[in-house]
Amino acid sequence: MIVLFVNDVPLSVQLAQIERGRLTTAIERDAFAIGGQVTPLAGLVDPNRTREIIAVLDDYSRRSDGTVVVIDKGGYLIASNDPTTTVGDDYVGRPEIATAMLGTPTSGTRSSTTLGGELVYVAVPVLTGSYVLGVVRITYPKSVIDARVNNYLRGIFFTAGISVAMAVIVALLFARFVTRPLDDLRRTTEKFSDGDLNANAQESGPPETRKLASSFNLMAKRLGDMIDQQRSFAGDASHQLRSPLTALRLRLEQASDLVESDPHEARNHLDEAQSETERLSRLVEQLLQLARAEGTTLPLEDLEISELMT
Repeated sequence: MIVLFVNDVPLSVQLAQIERGRLTTAIERDAFAIGGQVTPLAGLVDPNRTREIIAVLDDYSRRSDGTVVVIDKGGYLIASNDPTTTVGDDYVGRPEIATAMLGTPTSGTRSSTTLGGELVYVAVPVLTGSYVLGVVRITYPKSVIDARVNNYLRGIFFTAGISVAMAVIVALLFARFVTRPLDDLRRTTEKFSDGDLNANAQESGPPETRKLASSFNLMAKRLGDMIDQQRSFAGDASHQLRSPLTALRLRLEQASDLVESDPHEARNHLDEAQSETERLSRLVEQLLQLARAEGTTLPLEDLEISELMT
């Protein structure tokens, strides 16, 4: 929000200046157009002159709500679309009229005692060659121009707001598209860490997330297989060791019972116990070799079947 504020405030000021300049240029264009239409009439001394100029101003009034006054070379009002004015009113004291009388178009803003507020004006000379026949001035209350500028800015910012809202929605949807598979993967890892070795992550979402889920599933499968192998190995080892251990215990018990009454037979039982011990040792060694071999890839060798069968 701070970034938007820092960027939008200077932008709004710049856009407001551009829009005011555009409106002022449009008013100047209208003033020159009216000046071109009244030029043939401004220098005439004809009872119909005022009526023809008013017809031009009425046509402008149908297209715009600006106030237009046409001043003769003496600074007096010839015609206006403002019903509160009177033909012959003196406009010499207006600074924009005095400037335009010198042949220089002018525009700007000034206070108006008539309106009781700020006035935006454009005044252009009515020329025939280099000779000034009069002045055309178009004015607007500054509040009208400000309202147009504000409406323009509201339209721009409304469009910008929609664009930002759409961008936020798209960003949230995209974030959800990315984060939901990660949440699923997190829940799956929690299940796996709690002992559920059959937990599998859904391979969905962006390609990177799918690859991560696939790698996790492969890792989980390998770990599950290794744990199953360890369990199987522990069961097999206990089963294989039970018989020789039982036989060894029996031989030792029998030797212990006969050590005083029949030393020779006790000796035989001890020899048998020794054999069981050696058998047990070989069995343990084989189990260790089997444990080391599990999970490894044995090298392949080419063998002749005939050699194996001989």
